[in-house]
Amino acid sequence: MSQIMNIHLLNQFSSQLMSMLFMTFIKGSIVFIIVYCITRMVKHMPSELKHLLWLCTILSFMLIPFFSYMMPGIPVATVRITEEHSEVYKTVMSLISTQENGAGAAGEIAAYAPIAFRNSNLTVHSRVRWHIWGLMLWLTGVGFSSFRIIRGKICVCSLTKNRKLIQDSDSTMMLKSLSEDMGIKREIDIARSSRCTIPFMYNFFKPTIVFPVNSEKWPASKTRAVLLHELAHIKRKDNLTQFIALMICALFWYVPFLWIAYSSLYLEQEESCDAFVIHKGTRPTEYARLMVHFARYRRERALRAGIFI
Repeated sequence: MSQIMNIHLLNQFSSQLMSMLFMTFIKGSIVFIIVYCITRMVKHMPSELKHLLWLCTILSFMLIPFFSYMMPGIPVATVRITEEHSEVYKTVMSLISTQENGAGAAGEIAAYAPIAFRNSNLTVHSRVRWHIWGLMLWLTGVGFSSFRIIRGKICVCSLTKNRKLIQDSDSTMMLKSLSEDMGIKREIDIARSSRCTIPFMYNFFKPTIVFPVNSEKWPASKTRAVLLHELAHIKRKDNLTQFIALMICALFWYVPFLWIAYSSLYLEQEESCDAFVIHKGTRPTEYARLMVHFARYRRERALRAGIFI
């Protein structure tokens, strides 16, 4: 009887989880469609506002399960346990859950349960198998999606393993001046690494901007443009928000609209930082040539693994 009770509890848990995931898919997709239509209709919307809208869209997938009872309900017939199909099954399960049952009642249930399940045309194994496979499929997707995040962190550690901090140089003085001008009071390091071919920023708590080794020969205007771009990411806290968004995508990996929202979030934050660099005096033609040069290296394996450019 304890085995039957455990299966019943597993059925309840898996049914509630699958219902929650399905409802999140439906309601989250509705939120995505609304935001997508807004961003398409308002063509001249600033990138900062678009970035905020896409961030709220992704965060809504975490809030929907908590506010599901406050939103209009949608019947989910495909993920509920069909206990209503068998009055006999309900009777047996109520007897099992009754705490006053003694040894005689347990014997009565043990003798009656096989007949009840056979007459109801529903077996415990058939119900459990569907929910367990659904739960395992979701967990497998979460693990596979999380692997990309872990792989990206490993690649960052690999690229920055032999980094050398830059101190008392023109780049350091320029970084300090630009940080003060932007109102950034956090301590920021600059380093060079022989393993990277494109500058990037990592570590939210103590940001570090990593340059390739050949950056020593860069003109001051190129270094300034790169620093402005990365400082804009630091000021906007893009590293943190993008990581949170990626974790939400890993949890709700089965929603294709969520990955589209994440891609739009990434593009809008890059456009916002690019616009900031141009606003600070960098010539658009010069900055465009710089972006074309860096775009040649965007297909490196380490960058595909999750480096934030």
